[in-house]
Amino acid sequence: PDDTEGFEMEMSSFLSEFGCPYASVSSGDSAQRFRTKENCLLLLDYLLTELQAAQMTHANHPRPPSTPTGQAPASLHSGELKAICITLGMSRPPANITTFQFFTGVEKKLREFLSKVPQDHIGKPLMKRAMAPGQWAQLDIINRKLSEEYRIRREMLLKRLDVTIQSFNWSDRTKGREDAVAQAFRPKRQGLSTQTNIILADLLAAREVDTHHGVVLGRK
Repeated sequence: PDDTEGFEMEMSSFLSEFGCPYASVSSGDSAQRFRTKENCLLLLDYLLTELQAAQMTHANHPRPPSTPTGQAPASLHSGELKAICITLGMSRPPANITTFQFFTGVEKKLREFLSKVPQDHIGKPLMKRAMAPGQWAQLDIINRKLSEEYRIRREMLLKRLDVTIQSFNWSDRTKGREDAVAQAFRPKRQGLSTQTNIILADLLAAREVDTHHGVVLGRK
């Protein structure tokens, strides 16, 4: 059962990320999406079609040779790591730097900054024990299930909000002012998303309660 649940969560995430057009296997309760013969056939059809498309793309546009051993992978030049360098005042890493060397430099820079602030400046980490790869995988599955549950709740609450705002336009007091209501509501509504941006990195970044501010420090 655990393997089945993990597969369903991984497959649901994959289908959502790649924009699967079949709503019956890409949305709704992830535990029920792959329990019928029809949905399983749709899943196979989609996966086989994507595989064929990937093979054709690879044949027409072969990938360049992989990065030589010892050089930095492409991920070292991603936007997130570039932001780390800018925030810490680090110069652009050379092309031949390894991943280990890069993060060793980041750690050294962080220790320099932390040595200049009070000991309890950022609080103690909530995560104080090492985790095995299997445990991280289980945490990832739990996070995805919770994120899916919260997404459904957000959709329901936002639907209620939309219906409530729509009902205002039925009132005699707002007749002729529908555009004004829409202009006032639309910018705020567009800022409300059903998706959560909480990832496992937030667990590592979380800190114990700050006694001065009464909040748990972490990524905003």
